[in-house]
Amino acid sequence: MKKKSLTKIVSFCLTFLFMFSLVILPRTNLAKAVIENAQINMGQMTNKATTTPTEYHIANHYSYRFDKALTKTPDTFEAWVNVPANSTGGVIMSNYIGGDAIGNHQHIDYSIDVSGRVRVDWDQKIVVFSKGFVADGQWHHIAVIRNKTNSTFTLYVDGKENTVASVFNTSNPISDKPFSIGVDYIMESTKKRPLNNGRIKQITIYNGVISAERVKQDMLNTAISTNDTNATLLTNVYLGEPWTKRIVEDTSGNGNNANLASYEKLVKMVDPGAYDYSILVVPDVQTTVHWKSKATHVNSEPYISNEPPATYDATTGKWSTYDTSDNTVMAQWI
Repeated sequence: MKKKSLTKIVSFCLTFLFMFSLVILPRTNLAKAVIENAQINMGQMTNKATTTPTEYHIANHYSYRFDKALTKTPDTFEAWVNVPANSTGGVIMSNYIGGDAIGNHQHIDYSIDVSGRVRVDWDQKIVVFSKGFVADGQWHHIAVIRNKTNSTFTLYVDGKENTVASVFNTSNPISDKPFSIGVDYIMESTKKRPLNNGRIKQITIYNGVISAERVKQDMLNTAISTNDTNATLLTNVYLGEPWTKRIVEDTSGNGNNANLASYEKLVKMVDPGAYDYSILVVPDVQTTVHWKSKATHVNSEPYISNEPPATYDATTGKWSTYDTSDNTVMAQWI
């Protein structure tokens, strides 16, 4: 009986030591990556974290997110975009969070469709501008202006009127979610719609209808701060080309800055130094384990390099499924 008791005590001690080793995981490379992922996804870009290279890009799973939700309808939307001809399109700016699943139908989504045309999802209405092709690898300034008085959406491309679409009975959707630039809020990680291989360098939003002349003026101005005679400027952010800033100031004076963020990406973190204790911060576990490491067993770098769990087929319009047969690395996370 004494031998069994001793065995139990030893087992308990070993279990305790194992659990204690998990508590100090932040000292390990994997835990640093997990912490950094949580910091960036929450938009908390602190001076203790850094990423390389200094250029951030949508194709590398980076986006920008505004500080706060809009309190007025974004009737006028302007953006500088560069979309290659081989792109499958994606989001320019959106606050869509999966309407049917969440029960929130009040959203606005500005995007490029798989054919390279400008598209607007306005609450429950969808507008695809038939002549608005911008996927040619060149920089284009687009302006989408909603006139609720005459029930039209007008697209300007490079300062010239391109297409007018009639859309009746539109609402004034105001969501409690801030807009995201470069990707939407969709809940399932495999269905996010980043702007594939595209670039965005400026976003301008008005409440109300701006004039054709004002569209041309805005094309030449990176620091827009005054209102059009018929509309109120809500926000303007010049993200730059390439992206290098973690916080981009809103030049409208409304204080709605754009903050660098990432989605489903683990990135490098600089060791903040030695402290009395560390806290392990675990992000959304479902998202974390859904991504498969490219490493076989041991990562030589202080981060986990991820590859997407699914790919989009523009021909069929479907996503491939994630192969869960390879769990060698995933098991190490646990």
